[in-house]
Amino acid sequence: MTVRRQKEAIFQTPKTVVVECVRKVLHSNPFYTHVVESIEGSFLTLVQPNFLFLDTPMTILLETIETGTLIKVTTESQPFILGDIFNFYNRYITDFLTVLKEEINNSTQRETPTANPG
Repeated sequence: MTVRRQKEAIFQTPKTVVVECVRKVLHSNPFYTHVVESIEGSFLTLVQPNFLFLDTPMTILLETIETGTLIKVTTESQPFILGDIFNFYNRYITDFLTVLKEEINNSTQRETPTANPG
């Protein structure tokens, strides 16, 4: 039996900015290995928090919507995993989305010009 988890988030940010932030998060964190990006800007990576755990495939899909960007993150366990009593798979997604939100906030703050006093 395979354990699948999915969460969605909406960022009021253009997809191009979100794609750049996803790249930065995935490439700057050693938990994410074997990152593959499609031409459309979706991602597939393996999550491996430490050497004791098996890697877990994580898919990140981005879609432009009226208010910004919709991101869908899905994890899927190895086929022989029977359950997720410790909620690891949801935590992988939540941790990713938390770091991504911080990166998007930092990115948009860097792009916002500040008023020149005086």
